[in-house]
Amino acid sequence: MNKTLAPRSAGAVPVRSAGAVPVVLALFALLALLLAGCNNPQPLPVAPTPIPTLPPATLPPAVEPTARPELAGVSFPSDPPSAQDGAAVYSSNCATCHGADGKGAVEGARDFNDADYMRAAAPADFYASITNGKGKMPAFKDQLSDGDRWNAAYYLWHWSVPEATIAQGDATYQANCVTCHGPDGSGAIAQAPKFTNVEFISTYPAAQFFKSVSGGKGIMPAWQDRLSDEERWAAVERVRTFAYQPAAGGVQPAQPAEQPTQAPAPTGAPTEAPVATQAPAPAGDAAAGKQTWATKPCIGCHGANAEGSVGPKLAGTSLSLDKVVQTVRNGKGGGMPQFNTSMVSDKELADIYAWLKSQ
Repeated sequence: MNKTLAPRSAGAVPVRSAGAVPVVLALFALLALLLAGCNNPQPLPVAPTPIPTLPPATLPPAVEPTARPELAGVSFPSDPPSAQDGAAVYSSNCATCHGADGKGAVEGARDFNDADYMRAAAPADFYASITNGKGKMPAFKDQLSDGDRWNAAYYLWHWSVPEATIAQGDATYQANCVTCHGPDGSGAIAQAPKFTNVEFISTYPAAQFFKSVSGGKGIMPAWQDRLSDEERWAAVERVRTFAYQPAAGGVQPAQPAEQPTQAPAPTGAPTEAPVATQAPAPAGDAAAGKQTWATKPCIGCHGANAEGSVGPKLAGTSLSLDKVVQTVRNGKGGGMPQFNTSMVSDKELADIYAWLKSQ
């Protein structure tokens, strides 16, 4: 039987099924969550990547200069070359072209009297030229022994570095450098290079050593404001003679003059006690200490007025006299060498201490 549907009146609201309402509400909730996520993005998880460990920024630079690859294969002597012995080698094999006076006898021959040219040249470079030849100069590796070639190379310096220059340099070295570098150039502290190392001295020109002395290097202070150009060049040439025997015989390392030391006041301490624990006479002369300070190597690291430079400030020190004596006699890590009584007497220490306290 057919059923007749009644017509829907205008304005009537259609009736939806009850199950459609929750679905619509769920869609609205999902949309709201998505919009909230876009407006407030969550940070990405941090991966557990370890931070690399960096070396301390205060590490001192290496003492050794940069290697020279062009000298690879050069055979360096184990014993110091002798410029004196090189004179005969030069006379027999080199003088024809380079002249008996080293000024050059043929076109293109270098003038070994030219100090600027020689200061920019390294002994190892001349040895390589003698060994393998250079330009029109023939090789002598088959005519001369290795020792003769090294002796001849160092002989070339005797024209631009006379004996008087080396003697002047020795005086400068003894007054300003011996404390750290030692009387024989072998180094008195761990940071000092060994000037007795033939390879080290032969590899680099005097100009490079002069640059280090002038501007300072590592814990060594700059000397350009304390020594003249002439004094610095002379000191460099003296330093180089620790690794070879100059043609003029050179100079022997000067020995520090013995200075009288005051006997310590009786303290009842056993006689076998170390010197470092025995304080000098307590009475010090500040005026004398100021004069002594100006003549000692202390000024190089601690400054002219003990204001501090490479070393710490000592003016107005709060240290006790005993502590100062102990540090001076035993040295201290970080560059402070030992000073025995022949370098600084007990009386001089007492005077210096009085001056430091008065600052």
